[in-house]
Amino acid sequence: NVQRPDARQVEACVMLTAWLCEQFGIDSRLIRGHRDVAPGQTSCPGKEFERYLSSGQFQSWVDQARKGKVPLIKMNP
Repeated sequence: NVQRPDARQVEACVMLTAWLCEQFGIDSRLIRGHRDVAPGQTSCPGKEFERYLSSGQFQSWVDQARKGKVPLIKMNP
């Protein structure tokens, strides 16, 4: 919860997740963080990344990547 991911890290995660969704037929609406499936057991992926998951922004970026677009990753302050 101390370090913030930079845009390159998030973009790499988005592209990998988009590829996995395509390979395994996963709907981006099903993308969750560890804390969503193991409440109270972990703080992963950390508050700085979780906000993109909980807002739906990460899933939106994944959807863009699945359509062959390069998502514009803007990191909020």
